[in-house]
Amino acid sequence: MNKFTMDVSFWDIEDQRMICGPNDKHLRMLENKLNCKICFQDNELICIGENDLGIKVIKSCYDLLQQTHELTLSDVMYFTNMLIKNPNTKRFHFSNEPIAKTIHGKFVYPKTIGQRVLINSMENNDIVFASGVAGTGKTYLAVVYAVSQLKKGVFS
Repeated sequence: MNKFTMDVSFWDIEDQRMICGPNDKHLRMLENKLNCKICFQDNELICIGENDLGIKVIKSCYDLLQQTHELTLSDVMYFTNMLIKNPNTKRFHFSNEPIAKTIHGKFVYPKTIGQRVLINSMENNDIVFASGVAGTGKTYLAVVYAVSQLKKGVFS
């Protein structure tokens, strides 16, 4: 087992609380999924395990937390699963910019990590195939994104 550390001296107590989750639920899920031990000690986050995936997941969670001020167990699980599949990924980056504006002037934002991935894929690829559970916003976001691109004059 190896010891990996991360400086968290710049985190405030609310950041640490959100990363840990209610009753440390986020950390326990990470420990079980990654077969590691994670704890905070002084100004460091310590991850003892075979690799540094725990640290990478927590860095990604912290980045998301700074952008959205929210972090759910689903977000932590998503990052964990993505890093298990792609361990060489350095960090995830998601823009918190609105996709478009409704006819009533309300901004449309991606609400979940999955939606952010979909928008990111549409921005970076000519063709995107999306599959998933009904009601998650795939078609809605695709139409909103397409209309916003038409309005910007990207397509004619």
